[in-house]
Amino acid sequence: MTTLTIATSSIELDNGDLKDLGVGNLLELDAPAGGLSAGTWRLGAYHGDFQDQATLIRVTAAEIHQLRRESADWLKAAFRAAE
Repeated sequence: MTTLTIATSSIELDNGDLKDLGVGNLLELDAPAGGLSAGTWRLGAYHGDFQDQATLIRVTAAEIHQLRRESADWLKAAFRAAE
């Protein structure tokens, strides 16, 4: 498992600031940025009085597949409940 702690100011998002993401959210990078390689990362925690650092954890392809499967299962259950 790859875990890195970076300055939150080192990543600029199209739709806002890294600090706008909640812990547990995924960050998908098309190209290396802020010391992170391209790929999918999970926001693990913020650090500092002003959340000026963030720990990110690299998400593997198997974990992405599992997350998608869980989301699909949840949606199926929600649609069944709504019928």
